[in-house]
Amino acid sequence: MRWKFPKLLLTVSVALVPCVARAQVFDKDYSDPGDTDGLLKGSLGLFSDREFRGQNLYDGTSMQLHGEAGIGTGLGLLYLGLFTHFSNDNNHGGEDEKSFDEFDYEIGHRFFFEDVEIGVGHRWLNYSRTTERLRDTTEVFTEINTNVIAHPHFLATYDYDEHDGWYYEVGLEQPVLLGLDDERHAVVPSVTMGISESLDGGKHPIYDDDGIAFFDVGLKGIFVLTDSLSLEPEAKYTAEVDDATDSDFTFGMNLVGQLGGQKD
Repeated sequence: MRWKFPKLLLTVSVALVPCVARAQVFDKDYSDPGDTDGLLKGSLGLFSDREFRGQNLYDGTSMQLHGEAGIGTGLGLLYLGLFTHFSNDNNHGGEDEKSFDEFDYEIGHRFFFEDVEIGVGHRWLNYSRTTERLRDTTEVFTEINTNVIAHPHFLATYDYDEHDGWYYEVGLEQPVLLGLDDERHAVVPSVTMGISESLDGGKHPIYDDDGIAFFDVGLKGIFVLTDSLSLEPEAKYTAEVDDATDSDFTFGMNLVGQLGGQKD
């Protein structure tokens, strides 16, 4: 029997926060963001697969680009973000098929409090090739990130377009400093649980059932090259729970750059 996550608990959890935050595509900072003037951040990565919310969207080398630009509002940061995935060939899966590429973009606002960051926003998801489960769609989202031990974080999204349902994530991650010459070098173990609600019906179901969809266990390194540039290798194992998810091991490397984001 499949473990069902109590719908009442999910409803209460979502009611505790605004119902629309930043996507998890952007790395979280582990320091007090302070009084933010503006932000320009990007990463260029190469990964073994394109994995998203427990599903392997592309089984092959994935080139990924993240970008974000924001401006301080006095309450936090208003930002525009994008994520792109490019497949490494032109006809993965068959001679008559297009390559699988992805282009997502979002607009949102992050509110900074002591040891807590709350974000709200809207995201557009776009794919060069769609299936019954994978459609171009739009969603609103909210996320809470914390700067306490184990850094608990929570994500809730509502797809009001193609799929008409909720997706949630809860997770923990804890930076461990390596004690090298630069004190910012660290490894970050993490664990994440993905949960779906009402995404198992309609014309284009994403998952087969409501409830827990998958678990992720990951490890990321942060190796600081300069004040604004870091190299971040990562590996993750996804354990399927829902029949529509995939048990898979993915790994890759990001080169991350950032300008601004804090005011001294």
